[in-house]
Amino acid sequence: MNLTRAASLVFTPGLSWGFTSSGALRFTDGPDQGTRTGTIERLGIGADFRVRPGFALHPEITLLRAVGGDDRIQYFYVAGLGFNFGAMPNYDDVGGSAAPGNARAAPESPQ
Repeated sequence: MNLTRAASLVFTPGLSWGFTSSGALRFTDGPDQGTRTGTIERLGIGADFRVRPGFALHPEITLLRAVGGDDRIQYFYVAGLGFNFGAMPNYDDVGGSAAPGNARAAPESPQ
C-alpha cells in the first residue's frame, strides 16, 4: 500500500515448508524433540522508505508459526532490514510529497 511517493506499507502473508533438527528450533518440549518438518504460517509487516533515487530501506518484522502439532504452539519472530539498490518504480501517481529526486518538472503554462 503506497502511503506517499516516498513510503509504502508492505504486508507479507504466506506459507512455507520448514525443517529443523534437534537442538535448533523446537516446536515441542519433552522426548519428541527430534528432527521436525512441516508447514509454517508466515505473517509479516514492513515498510519501504525510498530515501533517494536508486536507494530504499525496507525494515520488516515477521511472525512464523508451525501448522498443526500440539496445543503448546510456539511462535518465532524475525526482524530484519533490507536494502534496495538501483531502478525502482515511479510513484508520481501517489499523493503527498515527492520522493527525493523523483519530482518531475511541472509543465510550463502558456502566457
